[in-house]
Amino acid sequence: MNLDDRFRANGAVNLAGAEIGGQLVCSNGRFVNADGYALNAQGAIVTSDVFLKGDFHATGAVSLAGAEIGGQLNCIDGRFENADGYALNAHSANVAEEVFLRGDFHATGIVSLSGADIGGQLSCRGGRFENAGGFALNAQNATVKGSAFFTEGFHATGEVSLSGAEFGGQLACIGGRFDNAGGYALSAQSIKVTGPLLWYDVRTDSGAVDFQHAHIRVLNDDEESWPSAAIAEGESRRVLLNGFRYDAIHNDARADTRLKWLEKCLPDQAGPEPQPYEQLAKVLGEMGHRRDRGAVLMELERILRKDWSDSLRIVPDGTWRLAWNSIRNDVIRILSIISDSFLRWFVGYGHRPAKAVLWGLGFIILTGLLADVVWNAGDIVPNSPVVLVSERWQVFANDPNVGNPALLWSAPDGPGRDYETFNALAYAADVFVPIVDLGQETAWAPTTARGWQGQLLFYLLWLVKAFGWIITALGAAAVTGIIRREP
Repeated sequence: MNLDDRFRANGAVNLAGAEIGGQLVCSNGRFVNADGYALNAQGAIVTSDVFLKGDFHATGAVSLAGAEIGGQLNCIDGRFENADGYALNAHSANVAEEVFLRGDFHATGIVSLSGADIGGQLSCRGGRFENAGGFALNAQNATVKGSAFFTEGFHATGEVSLSGAEFGGQLACIGGRFDNAGGYALSAQSIKVTGPLLWYDVRTDSGAVDFQHAHIRVLNDDEESWPSAAIAEGESRRVLLNGFRYDAIHNDARADTRLKWLEKCLPDQAGPEPQPYEQLAKVLGEMGHRRDRGAVLMELERILRKDWSDSLRIVPDGTWRLAWNSIRNDVIRILSIISDSFLRWFVGYGHRPAKAVLWGLGFIILTGLLADVVWNAGDIVPNSPVVLVSERWQVFANDPNVGNPALLWSAPDGPGRDYETFNALAYAADVFVPIVDLGQETAWAPTTARGWQGQLLFYLLWLVKAFGWIITALGAAAVTGIIRREP
């Protein structure tokens, strides 16, 4: 059926429920009915293609709602104008092949593909959709067997809603532009994409991008294309990612880059959202990036713990009960900050147990160096009352010409040659690790009676022992997973 080239209609063209055994060609036609349907083909059955392309121009609603189209729906370069309603309505249409809304396609008003079943691709490349404050393109719950393209000059002013839609191929938004001041620029809640999400060179100058509970196969994006978390006056969240799932990351999968992405998309004022971090950690782990996975989980722990401690605020008041509550909250907050600092520094919230080993080695080496200095200064003596009161020890200890009595006493030819030989690093390890007895601490001890070096080491060993207990316990808890939260 041909309504093309020089066809002109002033008033409604009604093909509702028609059965057309071939193509419906309206290319270059002019349909005018500003107060109603310019072209009404609701429920029509077209066994082949529908062409509304070229210089096709409709002023008024064009409806293909519920239509059965055996070929493609081709609206390349078409112009659809109905600012107060549907410019093009293909709600629940069944299109066996592709839908083309691309090229110089221009719609003023709502373009609806909600609930449509499209057997091929949906191409909106270069198309312009205008309906500020409402739906520019509504494809909610649509099924697209192929890929969808919102690329290369695509520009929507108004909401593009893909919520609940399913795509059998890729969802490409390369070079697309989405704008909707005060609302959703792109709503992709609960979409399912069998292929990748291509999110490059995308502009969203106004409006929010919503991928909550969406599931895509591969995330292929660049950080610059995601709107900033900054919220302008009168606007809501710019990016919503809670429940957003993806199975792999195609490009940059480093933790530092991805954490910047989440930090950009998720503003602090919205409160912590664990799922985006847990999802990122899960995917990085499955891709073999275990260290990056741990870094993401550490950052999540920091955010969650910071949010909890920040919630404990001092409340100014005039009664003793409220004053006590204020002091108690302040104490709890300080203790939580201290405990969180220990967890973060020493074991990375349980995701970096190797940090406990490094900290332990650091303490042992530093303590060993100090112990060696104190030993050479003569301020370490046998830790045995029997030895200390013995005549032979007293000979060396009371000789003013002997700088290090323990060294001479335990020398190979000295009276204490069979006593435990002093080793600075072994001594430090014996002091630091509470569950290991190397015999050094039992045999030797710094003395406070001979010099300031001995006094310093004597009191510092208390601190070393305390850190030894803390780091050893945290390391053991991290290895066993007691303090680690898994996504």
